[in-house]
Amino acid sequence: MRKSAKKKVVEIGYEDLSAVGKPVRVQKLLEQYGPLVKLDIGCGEHPQEGFIGIDVQAFKDHKIIQHDIETYPWPLPSGSISLAMASHVVEHISRANFGFVKFMNEVWRVLKPGAQFMISAPYGLSALYIQDPTHQNPINENIWHYFDPLSAANFYRFYRPAPWKTVNCVFNVEGFIEVVLEKRRNDPSYGYKEQD
Repeated sequence: MRKSAKKKVVEIGYEDLSAVGKPVRVQKLLEQYGPLVKLDIGCGEHPQEGFIGIDVQAFKDHKIIQHDIETYPWPLPSGSISLAMASHVVEHISRANFGFVKFMNEVWRVLKPGAQFMISAPYGLSALYIQDPTHQNPINENIWHYFDPLSAANFYRFYRPAPWKTVNCVFNVEGFIEVVLEKRRNDPSYGYKEQD
């Protein structure tokens, strides 16, 4: 009985257990997409076309990994994702205890070097941001300076999170902000200590 149970686990491709002990089909899912795995973070019931998803809710779609995105580490190998996106997610990430910094560090961990992270959110403190009682992380164009060690603003020195490069940032203070970040290779001069 024990051997057959073990064999079944291998056949369906379970690689890991999430923090709550529920099995996830990570390895099989990653193998299906080859080297160009794209991740829709907080995807809800329908990840973007061509993306796998990660969401706290359980959905029937086999392309969605059920996992609380504020519980680290995620059940994904380091450097396994070629592109990540978060549409109307980051404004829900708690800032308490460096929560948003930890979230950004985890996205950085799962991305391949040079991979991009696309973010769309209501502009911090716009009416669109304020109207939702679950919003707790206002985002504006200046927050990204804290994540970019080569930003002229020099805000990175305060927290020394995983290093990002801001590729593009467009916003309307009464509407939305859209950002494209790129994972920088870690350099000892940045002072970021990667988690093992």
